[in-house]
Amino acid sequence: MALPGVVDNISELSAIMKTVFGDGIQQQQNLAAMIYKRFSQNTTRFGGNSYEFPARMVNTQSVGARGYRLSLPEPILNVDVTCRVRHKFIYGTFDIPGPDVEKGKGNVNAFVNTLTDKMRSLTEMVLKDMNMQCYLDGTGVRSTLTSATTTGGSCAVDRVKYLRTGMHVNVVSTTDGATLRAGATAVDSDPGDTGGTYFQKRWTVMSITPPTTVVLGGGSPPTGYAITNSAIGDMIVRHKAMGVEMTGLGAIVDDGVWNAGAAVMQDIDRTVSPLWKAKVFDNNGATLTLNQMQLGMDVPEIVSGRRIDTIVGSYNGRDQYLQLVVPQKRFQDLRLDGGFQVLEYNGRDFIVDVDCPDDQIYFLNRASIQKFGLFDLAFVEQTGGILKHSSLSAGDVFYGFMRAICNLGTTQANANAKIAELAVDSAYSGVSI
Repeated sequence: MALPGVVDNISELSAIMKTVFGDGIQQQQNLAAMIYKRFSQNTTRFGGNSYEFPARMVNTQSVGARGYRLSLPEPILNVDVTCRVRHKFIYGTFDIPGPDVEKGKGNVNAFVNTLTDKMRSLTEMVLKDMNMQCYLDGTGVRSTLTSATTTGGSCAVDRVKYLRTGMHVNVVSTTDGATLRAGATAVDSDPGDTGGTYFQKRWTVMSITPPTTVVLGGGSPPTGYAITNSAIGDMIVRHKAMGVEMTGLGAIVDDGVWNAGAAVMQDIDRTVSPLWKAKVFDNNGATLTLNQMQLGMDVPEIVSGRRIDTIVGSYNGRDQYLQLVVPQKRFQDLRLDGGFQVLEYNGRDFIVDVDCPDDQIYFLNRASIQKFGLFDLAFVEQTGGILKHSSLSAGDVFYGFMRAICNLGTTQANANAKIAELAVDSAYSGVSI
């Protein structure tokens, strides 16, 4: 790729960033093993603040056979409920010290070399987080406390799979789903929310000990503190991400009972409209059986009339699956497909994704789950270009960010199913993150 020889101002440096790194961001999205990329793009037109389309809850009643000279079927209207899928906004931010920007003026190669690793790492982190969100329920909950005791910031949690060391999080009360837990001693304050809702309520994940322990700290450097008034069921969410993450399979493929957070899906109450429920097979911690696999494929087709064409599981799910089918030779060899490890069973793809919950296997009709969004991850053009100088209080730095405006949604929830609460091999649950 040919690069300009001289760069004199920030707008030209921004153009260089877009030229050099923009294609790389798109390429990484295409190469990454993202379940999001496996779904087709919905063509519903965006209107107002959501994508709206009707979901049919009752089949037409104006059809039926009749005897000779009997009255015809009554033309009763269908019962349609309006579905709404809203945009979600995923960001990745970066900054560049002013001196590095100055060095880049007139020396494009030095500027590009300085940023290459940073841009690649940031893109990978954003895509990784997006893929994890695809398996969650949109509430932002990454883990929940299983004990109210948090001595020294050490928390017993139900899972650590979706947390990372260094991640900034909030601890949200299970009582009202809104109150943020602070620390016995002041924890990290949010520079952008001084004295506000998140002030001194931002925790840092200091360490993770699989399968069920995480240490939260605050301050600089981070120190472990007890969480004030913590309770069993309190939720750990990414900082400021409560309720604003992508709507993932954790909500789409659910009945609103197994996961109470998915009781209302795309503005449709699953209690009022049972046809909006996906089928959940609760395995209660037992190992997988072939009968469950077959039910996961057959029941959605019976209920919805649509065929399961994709199965998704974690390495633990794959392992249990292989133990069933290897002796019977009911699968084809492993192959790589778009970054995924794939098995085939009875003509369906079994996708192996590391970010899928270890205790769940999903049975999907991919046509019923689609992407809704304006664009995938890309640099955001600010006034004057991608780079913008920060305030004096932040020092001599320029900042920029990349953003994806997108979400997952379903057009027919009951065309999908999942097996939940599978037994998890300790060899997988005990892996350090």
